[in-house]
Amino acid sequence: MQSILSAIEDFVSQLPPLLQLLLGAFVTLAIFKAIMTAVNFFEKKDDGKD
Repeated sequence: MQSILSAIEDFVSQLPPLLQLLLGAFVTLAIFKAIMTAVNFFEKKDDGKD
């Protein structure tokens, strides 16, 4: 696990600063979208029990 994280860190540190910013923005949006998808899934699951 540690080797995977260090490989990702090495890759990102080699990118120019603007690409690092864009990558960070897209990763943040992807995490937010995944959380929203999980919340919607559990809300729809709970709606069926009423």
